[in-house]
Amino acid sequence: LFFLIILLIIVGIFYYKFIDNFSPINEKEQVNKTKIEDNNKSNIIKDIAYESLDQNGNKYVIKSSIGEINEKKLDEIKMKNVIAEIRLKNGDLIAIQSDWALYNNLTYNTNFYDNVDMKYLLHHITTNKLDIFFDKNYLQAYENLVYKNENFIMTADKAEIDLITKDTKIYMDKEKKVKIINR
Repeated sequence: LFFLIILLIIVGIFYYKFIDNFSPINEKEQVNKTKIEDNNKSNIIKDIAYESLDQNGNKYVIKSSIGEINEKKLDEIKMKNVIAEIRLKNGDLIAIQSDWALYNNLTYNTNFYDNVDMKYLLHHITTNKLDIFFDKNYLQAYENLVYKNENFIMTADKAEIDLITKDTKIYMDKEKKVKIINR
């Protein structure tokens, strides 16, 4: 009886120390905060990372060197030096980098801005602004948009991508024409 109790205690400690820490990511996000400071009514978070998994099995990871929580809207975080990845269910990767981003930790919607760089397979987009709306499965890039692939370079005002079907629209807001340069 004594050895059985000791065995159960060892198994319980092993489970809570090792197994319980490796639970899979679910609808709720997991947050990694290494340091929190309070500076003049603002909350600064250093080395921040958020991970989420949507109902379609796509994984979204966003990391930043510094984040600031908006005191008026606690679900919004302004991030600096941002790296984001969308790992699609089929294994494809969408990689995004930008100087700044505004991230909503409830909807996961993200507004990237300043020096935005997005890569997906052989597609490469550079722009000033890129918005991801996970609640609508929709991505929009605009302002000084340059799209490159192995065949051509295209400049336009706006690109819209359906994240489920991968349907893409690239167009100009005004009556100007999209400029395409063959490689």
